[in-house]
Amino acid sequence: MGFFDSEKPRDASGQAVLDDLEETDWAVIRDFGRAMRFQAGENLLFATTPEVSVYFLTEGEVEVVVTGAFAREKSVALIPAPSIFGELSFFDGQPRSASIRSLTEGGMIWLSRQGFDRLAQYHPQLAIRLLKGFGHVLAQRFRRVFPEKL
Repeated sequence: MGFFDSEKPRDASGQAVLDDLEETDWAVIRDFGRAMRFQAGENLLFATTPEVSVYFLTEGEVEVVVTGAFAREKSVALIPAPSIFGELSFFDGQPRSASIRSLTEGGMIWLSRQGFDRLAQYHPQLAIRLLKGFGHVLAQRFRRVFPEKL
């Protein structure tokens, strides 16, 4: 069973959590990525930014923010740690679809596509687990946005 399997505990938003990763797995992810700290209220990602990477939220809580009519910001989701964000752009290479703002102090690990490719070269089993997890989170988020279509 992988760390995002449907039987695993879920966070407040209903997505599977990263509870199956060992400290050695986190060390590998940090080795191929970059650990970062943030304060409450920081903008961590901006919509429309072209960036092919994924973020592992290791501590804290962030909100997903979209800009609507008259440039009004709207919080559309909360993501508590442990989780990921930025997975859509990681897969399709398109600009970010939403902004991410921290609600609390916390930490994250940034992993570029190139970093992931290197990780996969040296740790293929972990890479497979991560890809399955990313796909599961992406599917769960899609189903929450469009439940009547599925």
